[in-house]
Amino acid sequence: MVNWIVSRRMLCLSVSAVMLGCGLSLGAVDVVAEPYLLDTGLISRSISFENPTGAPGEGGKAASRLGATRKGAPSMSLKAGQEVQLCDIDGPGTIRHIWMTTRRDPLNLRSLVLRAWWDGQEHPSIESPIGDFMGFAHGKVMPYHSAVHSLGQNAGMNIWLPMPFTKRAKVTLTNEGEKDVPLYYQIDYTIADKHPKDVGRLHVLFRRENPTTIKKDLVMLPQRKSKGRFMGALIGIRNLTPRQWWGEGEIKIFMDGDKEFPTICGTGSEDYVGLSYGMQQTPYLYNGCSLNENSFVSMYRWHLPDPILWRKECRITIQQIAWKNGLAETQDDWSCATFWYEPVPSAALPEMPDVTLRTVNIWPEKSGVVKLFNGKDLTGWETSGDAKWGVENGFLVGTQGQDNAPGDLFTKETYKDFVATLTYRTEWPCNSGLWFRYQSPKQAYQADVLEYKKPVAWSGTLYCPGKMFLAINEDKTIVNRDDWNTIIVRAKGDHLQVWLNGRKTADVHDDTTDSGKIGFQIHPGAQFGPMKIVVRELTLRPL
Repeated sequence: MVNWIVSRRMLCLSVSAVMLGCGLSLGAVDVVAEPYLLDTGLISRSISFENPTGAPGEGGKAASRLGATRKGAPSMSLKAGQEVQLCDIDGPGTIRHIWMTTRRDPLNLRSLVLRAWWDGQEHPSIESPIGDFMGFAHGKVMPYHSAVHSLGQNAGMNIWLPMPFTKRAKVTLTNEGEKDVPLYYQIDYTIADKHPKDVGRLHVLFRRENPTTIKKDLVMLPQRKSKGRFMGALIGIRNLTPRQWWGEGEIKIFMDGDKEFPTICGTGSEDYVGLSYGMQQTPYLYNGCSLNENSFVSMYRWHLPDPILWRKECRITIQQIAWKNGLAETQDDWSCATFWYEPVPSAALPEMPDVTLRTVNIWPEKSGVVKLFNGKDLTGWETSGDAKWGVENGFLVGTQGQDNAPGDLFTKETYKDFVATLTYRTEWPCNSGLWFRYQSPKQAYQADVLEYKKPVAWSGTLYCPGKMFLAINEDKTIVNRDDWNTIIVRAKGDHLQVWLNGRKTADVHDDTTDSGKIGFQIHPGAQFGPMKIVVRELTLRPL
């Protein structure tokens, strides 16, 4: 009995500490540590499809086949491209909990975007894919709970961070995917809260770099110029070199006048989330890892009992450093959802990666992704011309043939509408590229890998035989000239789009060809020798 009493007291203290860290002691009311206080002045409300306004006495009126009030409107089908308003609440108040569920496949959970506006600002303070906002990266559902999130096996998603507002709270969900999906949700909140005018409003920013840039640290929080509190982050990593430990990079928190060096500096990526000597799939209350499988990591850190506050300004970065017989710079695929509080008015968030950039190379479950290059041999491919093609150390390698002879490498299969993702590097000089919808030398498209002088055109340019360049990338700064690059091609109908390292370089309509092979080109000429293109991965998702 004594042990049971002690355990119960420890549980209550832990829960109270969590909620106090979350800031539920808003105004003069602490609804967790003092649940027995009844005359708080707070008014409880909840919004769902059964009561979309949260008004008193208005819930559960819709009818089902069982009759009126019998679960008539628990959900909706959210159409592709549709935005639904989840709430529009007059303040003062506090959103205290959001629950949501939908189809649990990764594409959907990276395609749905939650946005929130506080107190009449024109731009959202929260903008994030729903999965990352709810505590898991790569769209991969792994049941766990922390002080901020709890996630069920079938994508029952919860967030418990309080979201105070003084005048108005508006929240929407947008389906930026290609399929209709079911949606259930509930927002639990209070009104009549007593907040100071400068109470911190929750801000959430999603970022992704696929791949990161050598010696250019991932920016988790761009410069914010007001007082605030960093709550923590949900971080996703896809290790692009599976035989190599990726996590030696340090977090750096620059605040209140820091320039070259930060005030707070970590000691390693796994150290930042409270783990050590590699990554272990161990989720805890304030820190841990909920996914560590097949080179995918989803990890988190919540600064609740150990607050990180700033008075004037803050910027947060994290390094990409590996261990390869010692410390080594590296490139991997990183994403993060960063959570913080600051007053409004607040600066607009940076532009979020669009749905194509968010959904390539995520957890492959139910995505239909095809690996065009298997990392072992050229099965499924055929050559044309005299260039040399082979597989070295798991990479596909193409070079000029004898006397700088050209050639091509094509898939045996043809493809129509798709998203293709290529990760490559080159040895310069180089004139190469990714053929797509290739039918003949006169009917094809190519996402170029080149440095062209007249007109000036860099990798990421879109080429079409007979029409020359359909779109030109004039920004050489986005090219990782001596390191890994990612080209993404989206082709649907006559709409063609190309991205290089997260920047859109082509967005055109053209009907030269609507289907064909995928391939690589090696251009002729001594001026391009000894040309080499090295391919790490090439995947394709049919649309």
